[in-house]
Amino acid sequence: MDFRIVSHACLDVKARGKRLIIDPWLNEPTYWSSWWHAPPPVFGPDLFAADYVYIRTGISTIFDPRTLKKFAKTTTVIVPVSQFLVYANSLPTSDSNGSSSFPTARPSSSPRASR
Repeated sequence: MDFRIVSHACLDVKARGKRLIIDPWLNEPTYWSSWWHAPPPVFGPDLFAADYVYIRTGISTIFDPRTLKKFAKTTTVIVPVSQFLVYANSLPTSDSNGSSSFPTARPSSSPRASR
């Protein structure tokens, strides 16, 4: 298992041939233009080809629709069940029915990623 801190709460985990990105906030600024990364995030463009993205909560330094737009359409976005409707309406290019541009966005029944 390879584990790397990208920025703030963003983690890059590689294991068993899969890649999981946790809490990707990679755009600046956020929170009414008052929060910036220090130090700046370090990552390559391959980060956006991850197999999975897990988002724990909807705060602006964790859930960033601008960052999510950069991930491949094949990336599975996983969110806690308690937050799913909030996220579904905020994912990039969501429509009024809550359909997102991520066809595999789905709620997680557990705060832990599946093995």
